[in-house]
Amino acid sequence: MVRDLQDRWILVGHNRVDRLMREVGIVGRTKRCYQVRTTACNHDQPIATNLLRVMPLPKRPNQVSVAGITYNSTHDSWLYPDGVLRKDSRKLVGLSIDSTLLHVCH
Repeated sequence: MVRDLQDRWILVGHNRVDRLMREVGIVGRTKRCYQVRTTACNHDQPIATNLLRVMPLPKRPNQVSVAGITYNSTHDSWLYPDGVLRKDSRKLVGLSIDSTLLHVCH
């Protein structure tokens, strides 16, 4: 808003615009964060079944592990952490963090 007013040769500063907007009850919209879209849900392809639901129960401990990968935005780039959990004990048995997916997935 300040820049728009200054472009029209109205000399105002941020503090004055903030105060005047507050006095009349106007609230500016905040800029939304960038969100990465990784899942295309509008498709007619089959969705993979959850194999843990259809497989038989394990006979011994440490027979089933689950893995997950995610991404985190940093100031300069992205980080890709992934982990492997034992399903029965929920203990973390593997962890990897890298700046590319090439090294994380190996």
